[in-house]
Amino acid sequence: MAVLSAETLQLSFLWTGSVDWPLPAVGAGGKGDGEVLAWMQGGTAQGWVVQQRSVERARQRVFRTDPCEEWGEVLGFERAAESDYVLVQRGGVRVYTDGGHSFVLRKSVEMEGGEGAEVAGYEVFAERGVVFVWAGNGSGCVVQRGQEGLWGRSGTFMRPGSVAEGEKSVVMAFTEQEEGSWAVAAFSQATLERGEGSAQGGGLAVGVFSLKDGGGSDIKWSDNKEVLFTPPPPEDAPPPCTSSTTFANMLVFAHGPTLHLHTLSTFLLSYTTPTKTIPLPTTSRICLLKRVKIGEYIAPGRHAGVHGGKEYLLAGTTSGTLFIIESPSLHPSRRLPLSATPIASATLLPTTLGKRLRSTLFVSSADGTASIVDVERARIMATFPSHHYLHLTSFAAKAAQNVLLLTYEDCVRREWDLGEEEGGVLRPPPPSSRGTGSDRNGGGGVYPADLADEGWHEVRVGSFEGGEVEEGEEENEGPVGGEAAMRACLRFCEEGLPTMVVDVKSVLDTLGAAVHVARQRSRRHERVVVGNNPALITAKALLTAVIPGGVEELLGWGRQDDYEWRTSVEGYFFRRKTPAVLGQIGAGKHISLLAPEAFTRSGDAVWGIGGTVTSIVLLAALALVGGLLEAGGKEEFFETVIGRAMENLNQGTAKKAPALGVFAKYWMDRNLLVRKTARTLMQICMQSLTNEQRDDAVTYWSRFLPVLVPPELFSSKDVVRSVVILGKLTADYPDKIEARTHSVKKNVALSVELLLGDSNPHFQDTAIELVGDGWSVFQSLFDPAEVIHILIRISSTPPDTFPESRRKTVHDCILSIARSNSPLLGSGLANNIAHGTPSPTPPAATTTSTAATTCVAAMRIAIVVVRADAILFRDILPLLVAATVKILDPSSPLREKVLPTVTELVNELIEAYPSIAFHRPTQRLALSAAPGTILIFDLKAATEMNVLQGHGSLANFLAFSVDGRYLAAVDLDEGVVLVWRFVSGLLSFIGGSDGPPGVLVPRRKEALRNARRVGVVEIAWGHAQQLQRLPQNVARSQLFE
Repeated sequence: MAVLSAETLQLSFLWTGSVDWPLPAVGAGGKGDGEVLAWMQGGTAQGWVVQQRSVERARQRVFRTDPCEEWGEVLGFERAAESDYVLVQRGGVRVYTDGGHSFVLRKSVEMEGGEGAEVAGYEVFAERGVVFVWAGNGSGCVVQRGQEGLWGRSGTFMRPGSVAEGEKSVVMAFTEQEEGSWAVAAFSQATLERGEGSAQGGGLAVGVFSLKDGGGSDIKWSDNKEVLFTPPPPEDAPPPCTSSTTFANMLVFAHGPTLHLHTLSTFLLSYTTPTKTIPLPTTSRICLLKRVKIGEYIAPGRHAGVHGGKEYLLAGTTSGTLFIIESPSLHPSRRLPLSATPIASATLLPTTLGKRLRSTLFVSSADGTASIVDVERARIMATFPSHHYLHLTSFAAKAAQNVLLLTYEDCVRREWDLGEEEGGVLRPPPPSSRGTGSDRNGGGGVYPADLADEGWHEVRVGSFEGGEVEEGEEENEGPVGGEAAMRACLRFCEEGLPTMVVDVKSVLDTLGAAVHVARQRSRRHERVVVGNNPALITAKALLTAVIPGGVEELLGWGRQDDYEWRTSVEGYFFRRKTPAVLGQIGAGKHISLLAPEAFTRSGDAVWGIGGTVTSIVLLAALALVGGLLEAGGKEEFFETVIGRAMENLNQGTAKKAPALGVFAKYWMDRNLLVRKTARTLMQICMQSLTNEQRDDAVTYWSRFLPVLVPPELFSSKDVVRSVVILGKLTADYPDKIEARTHSVKKNVALSVELLLGDSNPHFQDTAIELVGDGWSVFQSLFDPAEVIHILIRISSTPPDTFPESRRKTVHDCILSIARSNSPLLGSGLANNIAHGTPSPTPPAATTTSTAATTCVAAMRIAIVVVRADAILFRDILPLLVAATVKILDPSSPLREKVLPTVTELVNELIEAYPSIAFHRPTQRLALSAAPGTILIFDLKAATEMNVLQGHGSLANFLAFSVDGRYLAAVDLDEGVVLVWRFVSGLLSFIGGSDGPPGVLVPRRKEALRNARRVGVVEIAWGHAQQLQRLPQNVARSQLFE
């Protein structure tokens, strides 16, 4: 037995060792998703647990079944309910219940129909507890699970009338149309071959029947196949949708000759009640809708270009008529008859053409006829006849000229010159000597194959693949104006399905803008978004469409302590009149509509389709709830709602577990609310993983890590997601990752470093977040000095290309590193400050400008850390000060470039640390570097001038006198005040030698009287030579002469 991966269809392993060919029943109810029950030919039912990480069987359960020998061959063994299984034989059906240690026979149902009646096929619906079995002639019965788990025959059905009595080749299929109502199709190949089937049925008979309340009704057979499809709309229903676009911030759908305009809310809540209808004066069907915007053209000069403009809607019909509708009046223009065949395409010509063609409309018809239409005046300027009724494939134009080159499907090209007169003139083709391998022309000449070489700009008719979309031109499926949240799906609309794609993030952005405006109000109780705000209504309508079951479907039933927040969430759901069908955009931008049958067969509705769908719906719904809570000033309940939604999801038996990959995709989303929701959901999902599930996730995602994939696949979506998922697992649960996965941890750390050094800003931002979250784990697995240098290099990006939000992300990462390992960060910053590179020997390729930029960035990061939490750098101050002094070397080319930032850093250090003092006139800086040691630096010469000693502990406070002749220090541990003296501006102290002394002792050393042990906050020099200590209460002070 082959076990395959459901996602890749790759062979996981082979299950061998069975003597007889088994009949598997995958997914034993209540025993875990990994269990497989297999019925062996000897009557034994064996239970196996499939291990995803190995081929070995964890345990084996052996049951005994008793197939009826008189019933003959066993056709199948399947799960028919949560813990019930059916054994189907030629003569009937036997139902067993899995009792955990044995199989218990619940019911035996023998096949009826007289002698020789045998089961030819069966179909099981485990979600409904229904089994259909039928004979070769189309007759059969229904075995159904009733109340209290009792099984029995609930109905029988006779063979279709179109099937001969002795027929034995009938195949059947069943489907549930709605709750309790079923449809069946029976096909007889023999009947079709004999020609006995009706012209409409052709050997296919269909029927409907009911299985409500455990009872069955007879099947009403018919040759009419319409029962298998959606019933026809009522007579008063509008014709099917034929086209769509967006116009005037609304969606426009064409139904016959009428236009239905919808806002996002009306589309989602009640499609049958449009916001506005525009009936066109025609009996033909609308086959093309196009939105164009024409701006005011200004000739070359100071204000040259296209400014402002009006929005127009173009409606083409199957009779070749064009209507133009202007916004905001929404009144259609007079009829413009362009052709006798349907309008095929409409393209707005760019403003760079000649005067007559500028901002006009090129319209083509199905027979190849083309026209130039003045949209603003609603008139036809010129019409070009067709070429043998062949379709146009493309047209081309030249800048500043009134010429058009039309290409037909037989590759013939015709050039038309509109000149300055009415109509157009057909130009002869150029001589054939102008090119070879070119397209044919009816006049004997040729055009070059590459029209761009001759200055032509070619556009494919009906699409924009041949060139760029010109200014003022929008594709039918693109977003429009303020309603960027919605766009029509033309492919579905042309098939009669009005379909719209909704951008949830755009809805949230609009709601967020409304929240921002509300927060600016002066009165506190008015800082909420009122109920009639369009952004609020749109968000509620979208939430209702995503979660049609309301708050019970999303959060489950309420509890006693849920009233305060649950009442608010309940108010976010509307009652829909005409529910829409949810869909999903998948690979290649293909749209999959989630069929209504998927909702009716499972009590868990959309949640039972798959993990990806569950994650997308959950993320969209909770992000909308979060935005609505924020709009109402109740954002403090958001995390409670997310947690309750996950609890409700875990309680559903058929609900699929969320896919971590979806949350990883939006982990760094630009919308902060979507990002927060995705991160919270991922955190909850990771917390609920078992050890086995966690190891399986590591095994699956580790193969997509950047260090393991080829360079050409580095941009794959799974690569970044793998780094996010494994990075968070490694950072948040390092102790729960098995020891054998140390190599995985190493690969994760190296992958994070690889993303950090990539030029893609999205990759960098993802890595920055992961570095900050998992530094304590990653620092021993990658090169920490190089990572710190990369962060410094990223922060050196010019402000105009470095958003404030991204700068904050970098700073938060740096602070996380500082809290985890401040000496390592300080060392990295010191090297970059002192040398402009992470090492004392900079690479030869490093320029002065690059080194200066890196040095400035490193100092600014140091300033950020000092401002945020000065205590983090208290122990590495000597390192930072020494690096700052070194970069001020007068011989260094970097000195003048970094001097303003050095000044800012020194001021910040003085403000944050009382153990640093600076005398600006003499440019001397004093630092209590170690117990018993004070260093004196000359910033002008960038040298360490002296070491002051005379105390045993750290000097807690330093202060220069106003004239710079004295330096005072307070040692709180020893309780002394020390004073050194400067003479004649030279660093020479009384009692010293004539030359510059190396180690100096204080001139004065006085006891600090502090019987009350009042905390000292600073020391300051007063007038003359008077030193003052300021205690915390500033009410007591001591003066020293």
